[in-house]
Order: sequence, then C-alpha cells, then structure tokens
Amino acid sequence: AILTSSNDNNDDNAWQKAQLFRQSIEQISNNDHSHFLRIIATIIKRTF
Repeated sequence: AILTSSNDNNDDNAWQKAQLFRQSIEQISNNDHSHFLRIIATIIKRTF
C-alpha cells in the first residue's frame, strides 16, 4: 500500500491507519485471551 500526503488522501490515510491500529489491538487481545485460557486449562489439569 502506498500512502500519499496529498490533501485528497489525508482522510483516507487516517481511516486506514485507524483500521490497522484497531486490527492490531484486536489481534493482541485475542492472543492474550488464548494465553489466559491456556493458563486456566493448565491450572484445571493440575487441580484434578
């Protein structure tokens, strides 16, 4: 993807950056969630 700095594309670039930023946050939270579930699974296995 080529990001230009012309006035016509500034809004589009800001929107694209916001989308990428949101996707990266969702990816991080998904990774944390699966990691959290693995910890719980390990605790359950040790408990029983």
